[in-house]
Amino acid sequence: ASANSSVIVATRDIPAGSLADEVIAQGGLKEVKVPAGQMIAGAVQSLNQLAGATFVQGFAADQQVPTTGLQSLSRTFAVPDGFEAMAIQLDFVAGGAGYVNPGDRVNVFGAFSSQYPIGNATLPRAELLISNVEVLDVDLTVPARRGSTDTGAARLSTDTVTFLVAVKTTDAEKLVFTTEFESLYATLQAKGAPAVGDTPGRDGSSILAA
Repeated sequence: ASANSSVIVATRDIPAGSLADEVIAQGGLKEVKVPAGQMIAGAVQSLNQLAGATFVQGFAADQQVPTTGLQSLSRTFAVPDGFEAMAIQLDFVAGGAGYVNPGDRVNVFGAFSSQYPIGNATLPRAELLISNVEVLDVDLTVPARRGSTDTGAARLSTDTVTFLVAVKTTDAEKLVFTTEFESLYATLQAKGAPAVGDTPGRDGSSILAA
């Protein structure tokens, strides 16, 4: 007979964003024995492994829980003093097409449409929003489909990229506005490059200027 292994499964649907400690307290997870050949790659094998974690992927009832579906409290980065961490999602190419890594610094630009006026600016317009932004973390994956019989591992996304960036509160406001109403673009800076000063921006009247 084949050996059995312990795995953690959901006893009910668990939405992304749920706190593992709360789900455990509510009986939403349990340990079961399955044949070793049925254990998915990276399966969580003990409730103790989930302490303090957050679900970043939704799970259906009776689905095995892999470590890729959770984010633990341990981090490989620290938020610099005087800054706050903010997650921004960009289109894949606009976000550097996978060439930006944690620890890099980027310039973030806004592309503004002509839906409504922004100050006295001529629209549409592209302009630098924030320079020399530290990238704390990068996520290029999307969760496995709920109820999937695959390994449960996250899949590489070529649609979007998520940056966790360190910003001042006033700069976070710029990112919130542009994310909600316009479009963001990011460029990768050279190592040690200084912040870029104010730029004039570009619109239809200046796009061909030197």
